[in-house]
Amino acid sequence: MPLQSQLFTGDSALEACLTQDARHITKGAAGRHVSKIQQALQTLDSARIAPDELAAGRYGQSTAAAVLEYKTRRRIINRAYQATPDDIVGKMTIASLDNELVAKQQGANNRVRCGPDDVGGGGAAVRLGLVGTSASGSPRDEALRNRPEALRWLGQALLALQVARTLMQSGLTADLNRLASSVEGQALNTHFHLDRHPTPLKFLSDLGRTYSLMNIAVSGAETNFAEDPTSNDIANADPGGFFRRNDPVDPGRMFFCPRYVAEAGPLTRVVTIIHEAAHYVDKKIDHFATSVPFPDGRPLTGTLGQKHVLNYVQLTPDDAAQNAASYAGFAIHVFKRQDTRPVLGQ
Repeated sequence: MPLQSQLFTGDSALEACLTQDARHITKGAAGRHVSKIQQALQTLDSARIAPDELAAGRYGQSTAAAVLEYKTRRRIINRAYQATPDDIVGKMTIASLDNELVAKQQGANNRVRCGPDDVGGGGAAVRLGLVGTSASGSPRDEALRNRPEALRWLGQALLALQVARTLMQSGLTADLNRLASSVEGQALNTHFHLDRHPTPLKFLSDLGRTYSLMNIAVSGAETNFAEDPTSNDIANADPGGFFRRNDPVDPGRMFFCPRYVAEAGPLTRVVTIIHEAAHYVDKKIDHFATSVPFPDGRPLTGTLGQKHVLNYVQLTPDDAAQNAASYAGFAIHVFKRQDTRPVLGQ
């Protein structure tokens, strides 16, 4: 049977590798077929391959090391003549890569896909310089560099929720008035419409649980961050994948894509991490409305194709709690101590 994955199918060199011992791929090889193997290793194992080898499509030392690690993890050994794995891509290895890519494609179809508008990086953000600043390194590396800032935002969001709960639990009119006039209260009303919720204390507790899980997910970025080098998204995530992050067969991940490096600016890179973390910890968190342009935002189409009609300021509290952009919007608001969203035409 020929190769089935989108990445490998139709490539004559890889098809030959699948059927002919003499066409195995080894160190020193170069070309588009090697680039595809490198992409597969990055997609499946987040392999760290030297930039010069990636640029040249060259099967160098780091590519060979990635192949060896891939085969060692899966015990790919031709027991007819060897006792340990080697760093060659032969029949068994190319077949294994192809099968895993097919399974990955099927799983990717269920991911929440996020473009510039979804994460709050649309046209207004471009004009403010929030996107369009190219970064160096791989998408995963860039996301890891932005993890500390994302954790600071999440920490501030958790602190703001704690402050709000403390004030509301007192039941004192003065405290409730102080909450409404505080940055924390303004942020909660702006991004989650707390002032419209019939049971605000429970709502705050639910938000706190979600942010706590997001904090754990981003803290574990070395495991939970991956990259999708073939996607046209800014990023995407396995919805609710946090709860199978340790699954040895199909672990849930947050994926960062080439556009995350090429197009997202400093703020948008952090916003994207928080946005994806929201999808990652709760499969119900979708796209209802984008937070930009300020102040109204606009409705979005959800991942299941449903067209939402309410813009950001019109969302019900329950809709806002299932809207990934709301989590990033609240976090940056309390961290920056002001509603930090692009103004259309600014």
